[in-house]
Amino acid sequence: MTLPVPLAVRIKTTRSDRHVTRDLRDLSFRELAVGGYASAQFAFDRPLIFQPDEVAYYANTTIYDIRTGETLFAGRLEDPGAGADGSGQVWDLAALGGAAHAHDKSVPLYYVDTRAEPWRVGASSTRHVNISTTGEETPVITMRLSNGSVFSNGEAGLIAHIGAYEAGMTLARISVSWDGGTASSNLRVRLSTAALPAASAERVAADLNTTGGTLTSALGGTLPTGEDAVLLRFVRITSNLAVTDETIWADWFNFVLRTRLYDADGTFHSGYSSDTVTADLIVNDLLGRLLDQYDGTNAVVETTSHDIDQLVYPDAVTPARVLDDMMQFEPGYRWGAYEPNAAGLYRFEWKAWPSTVRYEADIYDGVDLPGSGEGLYNAVRVRYVSSNGQRKTVKRTASVPELDDAGLERVADLDLGDEVGSSSNANRAGDEYLAEHATPPSGGRLTVARPIVDLIDGRMVQPWQIRAGELIRLRGVSPRSAALTATGRDGLSVFKIASKEFRAGDATATLELDQYSLSTSRALAELSQATPKRRRRR
Repeated sequence: MTLPVPLAVRIKTTRSDRHVTRDLRDLSFRELAVGGYASAQFAFDRPLIFQPDEVAYYANTTIYDIRTGETLFAGRLEDPGAGADGSGQVWDLAALGGAAHAHDKSVPLYYVDTRAEPWRVGASSTRHVNISTTGEETPVITMRLSNGSVFSNGEAGLIAHIGAYEAGMTLARISVSWDGGTASSNLRVRLSTAALPAASAERVAADLNTTGGTLTSALGGTLPTGEDAVLLRFVRITSNLAVTDETIWADWFNFVLRTRLYDADGTFHSGYSSDTVTADLIVNDLLGRLLDQYDGTNAVVETTSHDIDQLVYPDAVTPARVLDDMMQFEPGYRWGAYEPNAAGLYRFEWKAWPSTVRYEADIYDGVDLPGSGEGLYNAVRVRYVSSNGQRKTVKRTASVPELDDAGLERVADLDLGDEVGSSSNANRAGDEYLAEHATPPSGGRLTVARPIVDLIDGRMVQPWQIRAGELIRLRGVSPRSAALTATGRDGLSVFKIASKEFRAGDATATLELDQYSLSTSRALAELSQATPKRRRRR
């Protein structure tokens, strides 16, 4: 069968590099706004008596426009199957796009940790130094000497954090505040680090006093590269001290631990003056650390603004999950993997959703805009885990005219899990969720079976050339007054293209507008069940 559209399919393995277009029976492919090239399905006629060289697991698969050479899909074969019926012997193939690479690796990750929970009493901690934790949002770890005990020269209370070591990462910045119950030049608070299993070394210290202060050590200063454990000590540095009251103590609080990051090109990032991270730093780190099938050197990673003060994944996590979490804080951004370069590395983008309408289309080929108010919310409860390990909930509210006029409060539920929890993160995620659910979502579908105008490129484009992640204005839909000159989606005549699926058999593209349809949501849910879930520590 010859395709009714000018498209071609190329499959490359270690044994062959072939075009299979002339043997194709059918062809369809899908692109998502979040993730980029998603999947492709096609079938071609070949005898089943032998295995074609081009049919192999993870074979590179490319679909392109033979008129322009434009790549429309790139990925790898995942499900090569075969069958026969009255029409002949057929190989049915399915490929996953470059977005699948974000699910390939699952590892623990420690980026910034402000919790008291991971700090553990060290084995060499003096037993008559009582160590306890109090407080919730600002937990305090107290090291207090027992009345009547003797604090000998060199003895110390000790707590340690080895999260970076357990994740196979190294330290970039440590900061902790301290306070004391008395002033003495013979009692010291010390911040030490180690490259386990080697011994620790002091980085910064201070004499105990009742004013307190902050101990900070960072790369480019007192912290050497390669360290992966932190130790905090309350130590006696001279002759033995007989304790006669309850004033000999040291408090530790305002914990901050950051690890060393990669830039997108695989080199180490420099500059750790902040106690927080931003989403763009994390995206760059994923590219340089884990996503080696993406072209990190030439990746587009736009800068974001929100300061993330808690982000750890002590249980294994995929880059796809981390990217999803970044979009909770920065819902105005999305990511995608697209056509490969000459070295076979996929082009990667982390960028803001567009604010300019790209396509204009009519509704003559078919449109379904159910206009449900189900996605409207004016309140959300956000669950998170505090820095002291306690489960907490914060409620955020916003004004939504449609709900306010009806006297309704609709409350959504958002769970940040254990990994990104803090009051600041919870507030940000809740506010951004409400901003995204303040406009009635259409959840509609548009069928395009003819060329439409591309306002940015200034040309007519075929259905298979439409790109997901762009804005489209529909003619023939009753618009709001602002929609005629809209620079963003309005849920009525200007929409985000959430996905595009093109079928060569009838040369039509189906666009999902603003959000995925119910069938797609179910498919995504089924995919998530095949990947590791977030585990909660009890």
